[in-house]
Amino acid sequence: MDTQKLDQTYIANTYARFPVTIVKGKGSLVWDDTGKEYIDLSTGIAVDIFGVADEEWMAAVTKQLGTLQHISNLYYTEPCVKLAQMLCEKTGMKKVFFGNSGAEANECAIKAARKWSEEKKGKDYSTIITLKNSFHGRTITTLAATGQDVFHHDFTPLTEGFVYAEPNDLADLEQLIKANKCAAVMMEVVQGEGGVMPLDEAYVKGAAKLCEQYDLLLICDEVQVGNGRSCTSHLQKYRRQFCLCRIQNCTRRAAPSKYHRMPSPQK
Repeated sequence: MDTQKLDQTYIANTYARFPVTIVKGKGSLVWDDTGKEYIDLSTGIAVDIFGVADEEWMAAVTKQLGTLQHISNLYYTEPCVKLAQMLCEKTGMKKVFFGNSGAEANECAIKAARKWSEEKKGKDYSTIITLKNSFHGRTITTLAATGQDVFHHDFTPLTEGFVYAEPNDLADLEQLIKANKCAAVMMEVVQGEGGVMPLDEAYVKGAAKLCEQYDLLLICDEVQVGNGRSCTSHLQKYRRQFCLCRIQNCTRRAAPSKYHRMPSPQK
């Protein structure tokens, strides 16, 4: 079976895939259909914390599949409650919102911030400041929140109410706060899609102080760095009275040179 040809025939061409067909894996290693071995540094783009075919993970999933594979939000279930408790205890947050994607989690953060701001300051205070070179999702609203023009082409009109500040420039951030009727500042403490670029610690602390000074919410989009993925919780350093984040899982170590390097993605 020509997997790549079938993919190109039947699957929408939304991603430029590497010309590699992965057929199996174990731990941090995966193999393609020619038998070449690779170290998986992508981890499913940040979601496969346990590696491939982890015994403990497989046992837990298999057990749950034989018990109850899915239930709607209309009912209580123990796994959902236990996970929420663990996340709150580890992050210091009070509540958890479970979403189907990072974009949905960010949509929730944006909605919550605007609802809070309307109730506290009035309906006109809806603008959210994000940072240039950021990435917050692929829905119409989270694309609008993303501070990269390349993602805005072909999908206009985008959701209104977002302006973009220069990263690591507190003067620019404050100028935008003063020039707009704002609800929140939204940032990735480490910008992921735009390159692995951590914000300066002084900038993040200063942004938190500006949010306190001007009575804004601070939204931390931590899908790429949260919950210990970068060995610390950035959110805990800068959290004020109300801060929203989304968190997922851990990456791998760097690959030794003896392993095969992926070819370039197909155009």
